[in-house]
Amino acid sequence: MLKDCSIREACARVAKALHEARLERNLSMTQVAERAGLSRQIVSYTERGMRTPTLDTLLRLGAALEVDVGELISRAAKSK
Repeated sequence: MLKDCSIREACARVAKALHEARLERNLSMTQVAERAGLSRQIVSYTERGMRTPTLDTLLRLGAALEVDVGELISRAAKSK
């Protein structure tokens, strides 16, 4: 569960969930960035856990990936 881990670990799990969702949809970072109206660098940093995304960024990435942000967080909570 996310409540049992540190903020850093929770962010890393969300980053992993974003990465996996992108790969499941066979999308490049550039494609996701264009769909989300973000730079490719932001997508890359977010997926690698180098940047903590704002709620706006998470919502944009979720929309670009056609996945609910709640689902991403749920995936993150289930991963180890």
